[in-house]
Amino acid sequence: MRYCANKMKKHVLITLSSLLACCCITVAAEGKAGSKKHGLVGLRPLPITERDWKSNHGGSWHGTPTYEAQKGKYPFVAEHVDTVMGWLDGDFKTKRVFFEHYWGSSTQFDDLDPKKNQLVKKIKNWENKGGIVEHVLICREYDLVIHRGYKDAKSGPFKGDTRIIFEKDIDDIRAMFKKAHKQGILKKDNYRLIQMVQNPDFFVTDKRFRPIMNKVEGIAYEAHLPKHHPKMHYYLNIFPNGSGRMRPCGPETDPHSKLGFTKWLIEEIKTRPQERKKSQQGVEGNAVNRTP
Repeated sequence: MRYCANKMKKHVLITLSSLLACCCITVAAEGKAGSKKHGLVGLRPLPITERDWKSNHGGSWHGTPTYEAQKGKYPFVAEHVDTVMGWLDGDFKTKRVFFEHYWGSSTQFDDLDPKKNQLVKKIKNWENKGGIVEHVLICREYDLVIHRGYKDAKSGPFKGDTRIIFEKDIDDIRAMFKKAHKQGILKKDNYRLIQMVQNPDFFVTDKRFRPIMNKVEGIAYEAHLPKHHPKMHYYLNIFPNGSGRMRPCGPETDPHSKLGFTKWLIEEIKTRPQERKKSQQGVEGNAVNRTP
């Protein structure tokens, strides 16, 4: 990771959705070098409304809390989150959006005619709603879609990571963006493409991927935190590097300290949900009692 971040002059962007962490190594956004003091903070709100309860991705979503029910209850996040996936109707002040797109699932979807292409259609849809497309997380999701009825789906060029798209894919997409903009379909003639990868180190260690890396604006690796399993171990390496150099070690009551983060992880991994809730209520009660 460090090799790519330093040599490719890219920085780390971490977006959180509940307990889903997606780490993206991306190039710096607009502005002069060094003008941005932090990466983007984004959110993928799931489920948005009760209509999403029909989803069964990773298990049934029926009855799960919705973000729509929190309307008016997240003023800080609404003000400060940088980019949102799939929802412009919430309280969020930002209009910057991102979304995922699977290339190679169907030749019909990948038609390079801008008037027929599904990727162009998605971008146009968000722009028509007033959204500003920050970037597109793109990949060939062969291993998933081949079991969802897309019989003509094609994997990428490498067996080590079938999510990676071809160099030609990127060239074709860039050319299509220009054509769509010239035809008045899209507002811009290019959009940032973030290659989603399946393997956490293939894109770093296999030199064949370098030409593809140079054609995209970033790499995204998806990790789900935390996994509650006796064979899953968490060892925190909180080095005093870069922006975290002045992070305090404690006390553990400070959620931004190293011990505070460790406390949160211990509670999240080792405590049952009902016990966690009771413990948090106790802390809140003690805090109230200490207030002058």
